[in-house]
Amino acid sequence: MTYPLTQKVFTVCDGDVVITYPANISRRGIEDLRVEFALFIGGLNWPGAEQQAFLGGLAELAAYEANS
Repeated sequence: MTYPLTQKVFTVCDGDVVITYPANISRRGIEDLRVEFALFIGGLNWPGAEQQAFLGGLAELAAYEANS
């Protein structure tokens, strides 16, 4: 099964960043994506940051689950 996709291009000083996501992304999917981006960006910033980003992502996910 193929889902309709949307792409967003962000131009940064080092080149383009392209993000592809489901066109009909749900609210839950957006929250999941927020956690994944926190992990991803945290890992890009500096060595050892992945654990800090992971913990921040878990905290955001826990807060979301508590409010659901």
